[in-house]
Amino acid sequence: MSVEQYNITIDTSLADKKTKELVQFWDKKRRYIRAIMRKPIAQVKREVANAAKASMKSDPRKAYKAVRGYVWKRGDLGMTVSLVGNSRSKSMGIQPKPKKLHRYKSDRSKQIDGYVGADRAFVLRILNVGRSSFDAKMPSGRTARRGAITPRKYFHRAADGAIEWAVGEVSERIAKLIHETAEAIK
Repeated sequence: MSVEQYNITIDTSLADKKTKELVQFWDKKRRYIRAIMRKPIAQVKREVANAAKASMKSDPRKAYKAVRGYVWKRGDLGMTVSLVGNSRSKSMGIQPKPKKLHRYKSDRSKQIDGYVGADRAFVLRILNVGRSSFDAKMPSGRTARRGAITPRKYFHRAADGAIEWAVGEVSERIAKLIHETAEAIK
């Protein structure tokens, strides 16, 4: 039994030219698509920050500012909202006002007045997931019992609905852009 072979050559120069034009067009539009994504992710970030504010009785160090929204720059197009701090949110300490009197301030007072060295997102993560009670060692060697923090779980409650809305908004805008692109290439 023999198998017949058909050698068919297709002239793909026109298709390659259109494909090349389309790829070049989308490379230019990538920046525009990221700009489309920034507005919805900013709205999601605001909603999560407002939920964080509402879950705390007082927030003197403005920990809600640690909520970050990112639009990915490299690789796939995407966006993220997180409570993971970065270098911009690390300075959480209250900056002391300059005083004319230079009086001595103990290290313990400085530690209490300014919470420097930890990022704001740490506070938000602890409030979100909670913490069981624990024993803390004091400088005198005694142990002090610290209470538990009940989990507030505000992040998922605030982010789920907002991200659904953002994805719908972005997909509508990208669909509109694809439609415009298809009409422009015709």
